[in-house]
Amino acid sequence: MEDFRGTRTIGKVTWKVERQMLITFLHFCVSRKWISINPAKELKAPRNLKSNEVVPYTLQEESQILAACDQIGGGKYNQSGARYEQLRARAMIMLLRHTALRVSDVCILRKDAVSWDQEKNTWRVFLYTQKTGDPVFLPIPDSLKLALTRCRCRGTLLRTARTIFGTARARAGRWSGSPSGPSQPCSTNRG
Repeated sequence: MEDFRGTRTIGKVTWKVERQMLITFLHFCVSRKWISINPAKELKAPRNLKSNEVVPYTLQEESQILAACDQIGGGKYNQSGARYEQLRARAMIMLLRHTALRVSDVCILRKDAVSWDQEKNTWRVFLYTQKTGDPVFLPIPDSLKLALTRCRCRGTLLRTARTIFGTARARAGRWSGSPSGPSQPCSTNRG
């Protein structure tokens, strides 16, 4: 096993994952009595792993991302219906950028989650996070409120949906890491 490890030119984090996969697979082999011992258990795990520093996008990168929204949905070719897709993409990107929410939370954001905060004289988003169930109040700028309002209703299905970006089931599957949907476009260190 040590010789196998020596042939791999990979990082510590990758080795940690591969080592665990080997241990798990070889444990399966031992339980089936295909082998007598699990040699992967003797491989040393990497120590002192440091997570990568997450760096926010620059202003130029943010501008490029928002400009890319105008190319979504056939906008490049002036196809009908493209404007709505562009507005929705822009609203999602702005929401991710201004709130640092998870993509799954953005996808299921309810229409009634955006409200005016009298005390702080600002718009805010209220939701229970999908992953932890924690309640969250987040202030948002007027420009984001306008973007969310502009992309709300198109077609009967979306007008009757309770979420801003359509039905929760369809949106979450499409936008949260499925092979056909984009990965999370927000890169901040705010969690």
